[in-house]
Amino acid sequence: MTTSKQRRASFAAIALMAVLAMVLASGCRRRRHYERHQSSDPRRVLTGAEITKLFAGKTVQGDHLKKHYYFRSYYDPNGTFRSYQQGSKTARNGKWRVRGDEICVQWGSDPSELCRQMVAGEGGTYWKVKVKPDGRKINIVMYKTFIQGNKADPAGGGATTAAAAGTAAAGTAAG
Repeated sequence: MTTSKQRRASFAAIALMAVLAMVLASGCRRRRHYERHQSSDPRRVLTGAEITKLFAGKTVQGDHLKKHYYFRSYYDPNGTFRSYQQGSKTARNGKWRVRGDEICVQWGSDPSELCRQMVAGEGGTYWKVKVKPDGRKINIVMYKTFIQGNKADPAGGGATTAAAAGTAAAGTAAG
């Protein structure tokens, strides 16, 4: 190899390493928008009684952060719920309950149940979070409003649109 070819090869290798370093660095700096570390999380975990009081007999609106949709759901005190997602006029039905200090949801005929902690944020915002084995809390759903009564059904005047949902409704089952 000539000196000129060696220099070009060295330059190309250095440039490639620089690009890879930038890509890796940007990936390390960027955490998914719904992740939070427990050590820096000032939010308060709700008790089972607080979760029941917050959801039972209420229409909730929010955003599913992981699956990227807004929703409006009614949580009946009898343990059922109806959820209208992304402006749909067709409800997804399911069951809900409080187990310990977690809210649990079961969608339709799917036998699996998803149970998550609820945490209180600032300004009346609540979050459904998944707690990782290392203690990190992953934000799954952000709940923005809680309205007494069943206002979720579009036929009952509770049409779910981006404007009506505010930036969104809360409560579909979070993963």
